[in-house]
Amino acid sequence: MHRLFKRLPLLLLAALLIAAPTAEAFAAHGAPLAGAAKKKGKKKKKCKKGQKRVKVKKGKKRSKCVNGEAGSGSAGLPGKPVNPAPPEPPQEPEPLLIETITLSENPLLAGSSGQGQVTLSRAAPSGGQPVTLGSDDPTRALVPDSIHIAQGQSTGSFQIDTTGGSSTAVTLTAAVVGSVRQTQLDIVMKESLLGLELDYQCYPGSGLTDFGANIVSLDVRAPDNVQVALASGDPFSLTVPPSVTIPQGSFNGVFGVNTLAATPAVTVTASYDGIDVQDTASIRETNSPAPVPADLDLQPASIVVGDSSTGIVELDCEAPPGGITVTLDVDYAGVTIPASVLVPEGELSASFPITTVSSTIPGQTDITATAGASVQATLTLRAIGT
Repeated sequence: MHRLFKRLPLLLLAALLIAAPTAEAFAAHGAPLAGAAKKKGKKKKKCKKGQKRVKVKKGKKRSKCVNGEAGSGSAGLPGKPVNPAPPEPPQEPEPLLIETITLSENPLLAGSSGQGQVTLSRAAPSGGQPVTLGSDDPTRALVPDSIHIAQGQSTGSFQIDTTGGSSTAVTLTAAVVGSVRQTQLDIVMKESLLGLELDYQCYPGSGLTDFGANIVSLDVRAPDNVQVALASGDPFSLTVPPSVTIPQGSFNGVFGVNTLAATPAVTVTASYDGIDVQDTASIRETNSPAPVPADLDLQPASIVVGDSSTGIVELDCEAPPGGITVTLDVDYAGVTIPASVLVPEGELSASFPITTVSSTIPGQTDITATAGASVQATLTLRAIGT
């Protein structure tokens, strides 16, 4: 018995050590124990249909239900959507169109060659842009089946080969998907005189020898050296050489004149292959009055209020050294022009801007140009939408 009492404390200690894990496991499963901590949390409430659960504050476990489909990005912390909205799709580029098809020379002499050019509405995309070409009469004007305009470029050139024969007109075509442009090529069987242009409208005095770059021109490049006859309508006032040569491969021939006496008008005639072309000029005295305005043109002469136009003042003779200042005037609220415009030395005309504001009252107003004499032109102002 005495031995039993001695062992009793050891037995009680062993029993406590064996029971301790069982108590801890029991407490971990939520069983009530004296002095145990309270439950870690309540059971979360289920969200309604169409709602989702999001955190209320960062670093805490509190949450709530909000409206919106999961992943829509329409709910969450302010400025911090759960899922950001998808990026905007890239905008489609403007349609690529044929803007123009142009010819470097028109007409062409039958049997000769020329160049054409295609211009796109915008630069060619990655890989370039093929353009289909065509001729409605390939027996007279032959072009390639297509050209390739390089990436980043908006123009491309092509060769045109013609064959001999009578004069005719051929339609050339350039096309891409969704766009077609055409132009007409004239083919002529023989060169002809196109025009005569005297270097001056008013030669600035008499006694000048071999004066000016006066030009005779053909409609096509000269197939050989072409001799064009010349004649003056008043050889006592102005003389010209008997002929001028247009060199092979060129459009123009240049000749000089001699001014002998002042005259209000003298006509020069160029003749070739039964065709005559003419131009007329005057010869002024060295002490003649300064040139004066002869005309005022508005382009356009009728505009909508708020739009702009251009004025062109033309003198009766070329401006002398230093040019001529032409004063300008308009008296209409909302219409603005410069106070003057300078016609440069040797020139016959100069242009100036005309601006209006949208509050301008529709109507008509005269614009006046003055330099020793005055000329007027009428500007029409239309209401917006007319």
